[in-house]
Amino acid sequence: PRTECSAEGWAIHEENCRFDDPQYAKCQEAFKDDVIASTCIASMLATLLMALVARMPLAVAPAMGVNAYFSFNVVGYLNTKQVTYKQALAAVFVEGWIFVALSVSGVRSHIVELIPKNIMYATAAGI
Repeated sequence: PRTECSAEGWAIHEENCRFDDPQYAKCQEAFKDDVIASTCIASMLATLLMALVARMPLAVAPAMGVNAYFSFNVVGYLNTKQVTYKQALAAVFVEGWIFVALSVSGVRSHIVELIPKNIMYATAAGI
């Protein structure tokens, strides 16, 4: 039971579980380290694939803004909202496949052509 760091997982197995419990904090710290390591490894692999397959040595990394949005606004800190992490990740997975379908079908390029150049430049400068 101590391998799951969600509040629900601890509530099931520990009646007196509190967020200031040292074991719970240790579990969360280990989970955070695992998430950071997996993000770095995924970014490294994506960058290597981009360099070797597409011959464009550009760094490819996840959009951390989307991660923060889902973590704090959709799921909530320590899973305090109505949407679970599984549901949020499923939504991201479906969104990714929609983006792939739009790209493969050519619809994405038509949408990009509709955006005025000054908006594109302003967006790039803003980022």
